[in-house]
Amino acid sequence: MTNTIYIHQPEKAFSFTRLPNFLFEAPTFKPLSNEAKVLYAFILRRTELSRKNGWADDCGRIYLYYPICEVVDLLHCGRQKAVNTLRELQYAGLVEIQKQGCGKPNRIFPKSYEAVPNTDFKKSGSGTPEEKAYAWTIAQVKSILKEETYIGHSVHNKQTNISFKNKKKVRKPKEEWYRVENTHEAIISEDVFRQVQEQICNRRRRQKNGTTQIFSGLVKCADCGWSLAYGMNSQNKNPYAHYHCSKYGQGLHQCSMHYIRYDVLYAYVLSRLQYWSVLAQQDGDKLLKRLLNASDKERNTARKRQTAELKKAEKRKAEVDTLFAKMYEDWSAGRITEYNFNMLSEKYQGEQRELDAKIERLHEAMEAAAQTAVDAEKWIGLMKQYVNPTELTAELLNTLIEKILIHEAVKSEDGSREQEVEIFYRFIGKIE
Repeated sequence: MTNTIYIHQPEKAFSFTRLPNFLFEAPTFKPLSNEAKVLYAFILRRTELSRKNGWADDCGRIYLYYPICEVVDLLHCGRQKAVNTLRELQYAGLVEIQKQGCGKPNRIFPKSYEAVPNTDFKKSGSGTPEEKAYAWTIAQVKSILKEETYIGHSVHNKQTNISFKNKKKVRKPKEEWYRVENTHEAIISEDVFRQVQEQICNRRRRQKNGTTQIFSGLVKCADCGWSLAYGMNSQNKNPYAHYHCSKYGQGLHQCSMHYIRYDVLYAYVLSRLQYWSVLAQQDGDKLLKRLLNASDKERNTARKRQTAELKKAEKRKAEVDTLFAKMYEDWSAGRITEYNFNMLSEKYQGEQRELDAKIERLHEAMEAAAQTAVDAEKWIGLMKQYVNPTELTAELLNTLIEKILIHEAVKSEDGSREQEVEIFYRFIGKIE
């Protein structure tokens, strides 16, 4: 016979935790999860201990500490689940959480049922009320900016489950994504989309005063390709800002300084943009011819060479197709052996693959050359939008300029300093 102890035997006492009825009866708190209701009951239990120990703030409000690790042990759940459960109580108005900072645990101020406003609390997946569930966040905006659906493409196979038992979603590497282009009408042009992706990739750090430098993400080292770091010389009588190679600034001296003052760079870039703006406003067609004729001789030579190579490759492709068809007829008629047929077949098929790849490369190169004129017209159209700019802004620079390469300065014998600065404009690259 087993030693079973039943409830009606009074020799053993139990410890109980009170669970308020209003958590189940009041319409305001019915949407709360059972875990949140249980956690609130244990918070009330701890409140009695805080009252006995005299834990109250200057206003007399009772507070307690309930670390997340203890919530995890209580509910037998993961850390994120414990955080979300505590947030449910916070958004429902049953507790107030006050952060202490410096690694200290948060203070929790429990509230009574009467202090909670009689509002309908709608729980979302993470315990967020409706007014916060639809709030715009930085992560949401960034996700929208990276979504290729807006340029007419469909991307699949981005995520998957860990296994058929574990339904947790995991992100797949971009190499395994399936991208289908032009599946629907685009509402954003690819040029604008690519420009946004470039700006997202270029990290922009805020200064101590909360501002961001207008050249951020554009100024690069001409030798190592790293971004130039922004600095301020405050020891001088007249403080000034400057840029230097960030790879040099790490202390490894893997690159040279590439030092340039901010005011010098600002004045040079502004003068070049003003110069091209005046030309675009005066005669856009003349400027277009100038841009196209800058490398017109090289482009014409390359186009003639590519046209000749394309014609030769297409002619040879037709000859190989004809030879392959005749060879198949000879093999069918028994005029050549199967061994010779297999040997020649492998040879001709290999040549066909090489010719197809070569023809495709030549077509792409010729289309890219034809795109040069279209890109030049786009850039001139952008220049016409900014009539004689008098100051530089981040919007202006990112619209017209792709990157700025800073070369190492060269000092002459007389002490003068010469430095080359290359400006690569958007769509057309370097033009001077």
